[in-house]
Amino acid sequence: MFESTRRKTLAAAGLCAAVVLPIAAHATTADAATGHVRYGVNPGGWRSLGQTAPEAYRAAVSAYGPLGFMRLWPNNFTTTWRGGLIPTYVYDAKTAVYINLGSDVAGVNKGAHDAAFTRILQTAPKDRPIWFSFAHEPEGDGFTVAAWQQAQMRLAKLKARYAPANVKFAPLLMGSTFHPSRYKVSASGNVPWSTWFNFDLTNVDALGADLYQWGKSDATADAAATVVNPAVSAARSKGKDLLVGELGARNNLSDGARAKFLRDAVTIFDASPAVKAAAYFESDNGAKGPWNLLPKPGSNSPHMPQSIATWKSAVASSPTS
Repeated sequence: MFESTRRKTLAAAGLCAAVVLPIAAHATTADAATGHVRYGVNPGGWRSLGQTAPEAYRAAVSAYGPLGFMRLWPNNFTTTWRGGLIPTYVYDAKTAVYINLGSDVAGVNKGAHDAAFTRILQTAPKDRPIWFSFAHEPEGDGFTVAAWQQAQMRLAKLKARYAPANVKFAPLLMGSTFHPSRYKVSASGNVPWSTWFNFDLTNVDALGADLYQWGKSDATADAAATVVNPAVSAARSKGKDLLVGELGARNNLSDGARAKFLRDAVTIFDASPAVKAAAYFESDNGAKGPWNLLPKPGSNSPHMPQSIATWKSAVASSPTS
């Protein structure tokens, strides 16, 4: 998404009231049966309506079942794992997580966070997959591509030196930056993904992408292949895994159209060995959305039974170990 807008609304965005539906048939591809892709949601919370983050999490689990993956936003280098980098209720569930460490590019490049990140890596739990991103969606954030690249390499080198095998590093860009004709809409002066990732990727484990279907009606909606395939191809071209930190489709679409987008996206993910995890962005995100599948508490936001059932089926297919 547009980073400046989402960063301002992220603390208030979240999951909604529980909707329990039967599990729909999952995509039947050769790789789907292996359950190699972990599916889940962002944690969020409808703070403006009084819903806490734990309440939002419980609503999501009630709707989707145990989550195979979560995107987390501590946005700092706190060295506390349980209740710090990972909320207690997520930590105790041993859920696979993708943790964003903030955007202090200048501080990282000066070495200000070396000691903290080293401590984080040395004390990381070894009972679940863990990925880190830093300065995610950098497009338009005010630092140069070179400074962002330098910061990614510094943190990736620390990861390679101090992290256990289950801890990975995955820098993340907007989905539009991966698209050959759309990267310029992400931010003024934006460059293609290949320029952002034109650095030594030796210690980088995966590319990250936030993938959104921006159409405002069924007639103008992008196909899942249009949104997803460029990021999958980019990761494959670099010999890296792919993490989808956020996946979204507007509520302007009909339930049937959103469900089809999700089914098609999951089919693509399942068919690509490079894709390791994808989290749906359960948020209305103000004017840019709404993206939520679960109905927003205290409002008349649309119910999406087919869409929720589709994502529930994907979540249920996640690996259990």
